[in-house]
Amino acid sequence: MKKIFLIPILFLFLSGIAWSLPFNAGDPVNINLIESVGSGFGSSGGLFKIKDLNTNITINTFCLELDEFIGSYVADVSDDLATKGGRNTDGNDKLSDATKWLYWRYTEGYSYDVKALQLAIWLLEEEYHDISDWKTWYKNNGGSEILANLALQYVSDAQGQSTTADIRVLDISYNKDGTNPAQSYLIRVPEPGGLILLGIGLTAVGLGARRFRKV
Repeated sequence: MKKIFLIPILFLFLSGIAWSLPFNAGDPVNINLIESVGSGFGSSGGLFKIKDLNTNITINTFCLELDEFIGSYVADVSDDLATKGGRNTDGNDKLSDATKWLYWRYTEGYSYDVKALQLAIWLLEEEYHDISDWKTWYKNNGGSEILANLALQYVSDAQGQSTTADIRVLDISYNKDGTNPAQSYLIRVPEPGGLILLGIGLTAVGLGARRFRKV
């Protein structure tokens, strides 16, 4: 009976994994900017730390939009569309493969200057689309030429790249019901494969332990 009992436990465990997300719509969040870089427009971005106050899960991330600000609740994390789109679009703005690739590499521990990485993300998401000579413009608006050069290198590195990692948009809202959109951020959704193997491993351990006790 104990062997049979472990199977439905595993089934429930795997079912939960398949649908689990690190952040869920309506969850309150705490958002802190821990390394800041100027956008050239008088606003700032950089490396953010976001904590879901319901699950206590914390991520390091970057913002996607130059004309949106910090909110208080999760609006959505189901796709790769930024709700309000940013400076050059007001509609759902699809995340570029190049941005996904850069953030995936960041989450894998690749060494980046996080300030330059934020600038590169804004460039790839076309937040500066209407500025022809961005490097000169950025320097003339208080930005660092060193950071600008590094950001452009990251953009060049990312062109044509993609990743199979599940990189999505974490849309934040001022209201719990998601009706007043705020800033959008990058988020990597944990892949269930590792957790599934863990679940199978735990079940195998349980079965093995029972056999050991019978000997």
